[in-house]
Amino acid sequence: MFFQGHQLLAHNLTLLHIFAAIPSMMALSFTLHMNVIGCRKRVNSYTLSYTYACSDCGFYSPMLHAFAFVFPGVNFAIYLLVFLRILQMKATVLSKKVPSFSSVKQQEIKLVIQFLLICVAQFLSSVSFYTLPPLTGGQDVAFYLTAIFSTLNTMTNPCVIFVFQPRVRRAVTSLLRTAHIRDTSMVVSKVQCAPSRTPTTTLRINIM
Repeated sequence: MFFQGHQLLAHNLTLLHIFAAIPSMMALSFTLHMNVIGCRKRVNSYTLSYTYACSDCGFYSPMLHAFAFVFPGVNFAIYLLVFLRILQMKATVLSKKVPSFSSVKQQEIKLVIQFLLICVAQFLSSVSFYTLPPLTGGQDVAFYLTAIFSTLNTMTNPCVIFVFQPRVRRAVTSLLRTAHIRDTSMVVSKVQCAPSRTPTTTLRINIM
């Protein structure tokens, strides 16, 4: 069922665009409605945190608390389905062509590590907002850790891709080298094109 839905979206651009816009539309709708009913964030610039403690959020309070656990769980389930699908496809390939056991095992280990890193980062980012302040007694370190986990969550996917994908590493390295060579050539060209003042000075001396 899941993979049939994926194939349907992949072959229908209109449905794909609508499906991709659902999270943004939900977030925008929730944000607008929360501000209308008076459920607003209070940001503390010293602890790099925000809270809804001074607002009357109504049903949003338990809903946001539940979402902090539900969305990481849903994401974990989706990654698990993708991983199982990869194992199924690999089993099909192995039935036709048998590669070395070590290469297959190494690829599976890499997939598991990527899977765990992404899920753990997302879980810590969402759950720490609700669990760390009560556990630490409202100390500032809880807010600092929440900000750190949130930042790590935004960095997890590109870092995992860079570490575990040799093709991406080669492309990034090539891009950095090309940019460095281009910057160096621009500096050299500027030095070569710099006007010389020696002939002008000589001409003035001769005239005098």
